[in-house]
Amino acid sequence: MKVLAQLLFTCVFIFVFFSTTAMATPPAPTWLDHDGFNWCPDPINDRSGGPDFETYGIGAKIVGTTLIVIVETNFPWTGVGPGVGTDSYGESIFSPGDLYINVGGKFQDGAGLFGENTGGTVYGIATTNHGDVQDEDSPESPKKDTSGALPDPLAWTPVTVGSLYKVGDSSQRMFATGTYEGYSGTVPGDGGTDPYGRGNNYPTLIRNGMLVTNTSTVAFATHATAPKYQYQYTVDVSYIGLTHGEYQLFWAMECGNDGAEWNGEVPEPSTVALVGAGVAAMAHRRRNRHA
Repeated sequence: MKVLAQLLFTCVFIFVFFSTTAMATPPAPTWLDHDGFNWCPDPINDRSGGPDFETYGIGAKIVGTTLIVIVETNFPWTGVGPGVGTDSYGESIFSPGDLYINVGGKFQDGAGLFGENTGGTVYGIATTNHGDVQDEDSPESPKKDTSGALPDPLAWTPVTVGSLYKVGDSSQRMFATGTYEGYSGTVPGDGGTDPYGRGNNYPTLIRNGMLVTNTSTVAFATHATAPKYQYQYTVDVSYIGLTHGEYQLFWAMECGNDGAEWNGEVPEPSTVALVGAGVAAMAHRRRNRHA
């Protein structure tokens, strides 16, 4: 049984899974269709900036014990720039963002952004290698200092493409919220204005995290027409503690000019057992009718 509720393009999914075959290998870097994915579209033409910043949606499914996430966008893995602004590295090319995962909470409540204990457990899969960069989206940053002083820039945790991270130092934010953020739309909702002075609170890049596993993956597929690019992520659900309950997925490019949000729920095992028993009973009744 699959129940889909959609309100203002904020998608909420409830799953009951009967898959028994675990995914042996990560998805090949070829375009995956939406077959079997619970897909949450993002409104078109709601971005800030040119068409490269358009994000079309995010989808997810669980095969065996593997969570598979796809994101479709016009934003390339190699980044966008120069000439569009200054990124977290003090350079002129924006990078694709990392995948935000929250088991039991939502980033709109500040989880992973302004306080690690505001709801859920936050994880991230790195889309690119990055780290030891200037944090331009914090009160300590020279860009955000209003006193005239120029404090030392903060070093981020170095992360490796495809690896899974979990919040490390609970006194620091796990995700940055973007370095430009020209987008200030309402879909996906972002919980309000960024208190660090920019347009939204979208989680973009991992800035503080503890390595969980390097068995998670990310692949990058291309398409001749828009959407031009598909990011494909996989992780075993055991590494993120996803046995049941709600979880959230989110993706945005580093600058935060558009984003895609996905909300879902894995039911309690007892619910799965009841539904499974109901399916078996229906099958038994059908067999008896045809006997």
